[in-house]
Amino acid sequence: PSQRFQHAFLVAFFVVMLGLFLYTVLLRVGYPYDLEWMEGGVLLHGYRIIHGQELYPYPSEEYIPFIYPPLYYWIIAGVAWCTKLDYQAGRIISIVGALLSCGAVVRALRIEGVSWWVSLCGGAFFLSTYEDTGAFLDIVRADGLLLALMAWSMVWVRMGNIRLGALSLALAFATKHNAAIMGFPI
Repeated sequence: PSQRFQHAFLVAFFVVMLGLFLYTVLLRVGYPYDLEWMEGGVLLHGYRIIHGQELYPYPSEEYIPFIYPPLYYWIIAGVAWCTKLDYQAGRIISIVGALLSCGAVVRALRIEGVSWWVSLCGGAFFLSTYEDTGAFLDIVRADGLLLALMAWSMVWVRMGNIRLGALSLALAFATKHNAAIMGFPI
């Protein structure tokens, strides 16, 4: 009976953390203005791609590009091509990235032989860091996608799938340049 109670408690903790995370981000996803100062600028990068404009021209008073690599901007432009270019499109990409990161935590723990119950708890702890990490997992920035790509890179390498891990790390680098440091521990 006590083991069933422990399992139920861990599953409940995961469900509550997932629910709180989804409740929070779904309330914010449709907000029609910047939640963070870079969001509008990131959307402008997507706009330039959609309209065939240069992404990294010489800076001018009309447009100064951010220093980040282009993958996230390309993905936003691709999503916007199918839907429309707005905050919601960029935020959904980030939310999916955060959920994929949670999945990577659970998978990593399972690879190490941790029970499903405790592995789910590890994913819940990741989601519970939302506010403490600056509430950036649902904004129009590359960070949510970056975390997912880096986390899965480590998981795939640990599983012995070096090529998939390398591809994921390369895509992470194409999302944000500071992902390159992850190559050392891998």
